[in-house]
Amino acid sequence: MIRQCVRILPTLLVVGMLITSCNHKNNSSDNITFDSIKVNKTVYLLGDTALPSCNIDINYTYPIAKDSTLQDSIDYYLILNCFGSDYIKKGGINLSAAELVDKYVQNYTHIYIKDVQPLYVEEIKEHPEDKPESFGWFSYFKEIKSDVAYQNAHLLVYRCYINEFTGGAHGVYFTNFFNIDLNTNRRLLLSDIFTGDYQEAVSNLIWEALMKKENVKSRDALEDMGYGSLGPIMPIDNFYLSSEGITFYYNIYDIAPFAMGPTEVMVPYSQLKPWLSTLKVIEQLAK
Repeated sequence: MIRQCVRILPTLLVVGMLITSCNHKNNSSDNITFDSIKVNKTVYLLGDTALPSCNIDINYTYPIAKDSTLQDSIDYYLILNCFGSDYIKKGGINLSAAELVDKYVQNYTHIYIKDVQPLYVEEIKEHPEDKPESFGWFSYFKEIKSDVAYQNAHLLVYRCYINEFTGGAHGVYFTNFFNIDLNTNRRLLLSDIFTGDYQEAVSNLIWEALMKKENVKSRDALEDMGYGSLGPIMPIDNFYLSSEGITFYYNIYDIAPFAMGPTEVMVPYSQLKPWLSTLKVIEQLAK
């Protein structure tokens, strides 16, 4: 019966797609410029615009660097954070940005039709009296956005935001940052930023900064609010550097319940100086 339904109802995909590209030249160095690709594509179950659909919305900002080592380094982390490790393994890093985005969109929408359409057909078979709009949980969406969060002559900070709904009570969303040292063309990790036995001391500074942000006097008060209930509040590699300090970015569920949203905690360089490394990019920011 399911196969009969699928044969009777065509599985044509109705697509709305927009691709644009624009140059961004607000960088502080002539060695790197930026371009972007925007794609918005929707496919409908059984090719019917009245039925549930999958929408994917991408705004992908990527670099065009004169230095091939820098280009490869940024491309690797951008692809990994925005599109996932599968696209590293499948050779996505060797594709142009437009080819990569097109490949990702085609794969994502294809999997949606392949996995969800049979379930929908089975559902309408079991509940023929229900109207199509009552099956809204079959509608998916995914948003991917990357952009430059901060840049100077020594540092480039990228941000990748993912927002996705695949049924259920609510969607999930998260933001990942990575900091590229333009002097060495590689990503900065906590081990590059700090030296010595810094973990406990910096953790205490994060707690203090969060207490100040939330206008409370104790850790107990933060814990009563929900902070620290899902994970320890400590330095993590999802951070971003700026001219003011280091901001640690905790996504939903990292340290607090979903309803509290993500948590950003900035600790000024002035408080971190005893543990900061002598890396040139750090010295330049913390001077």
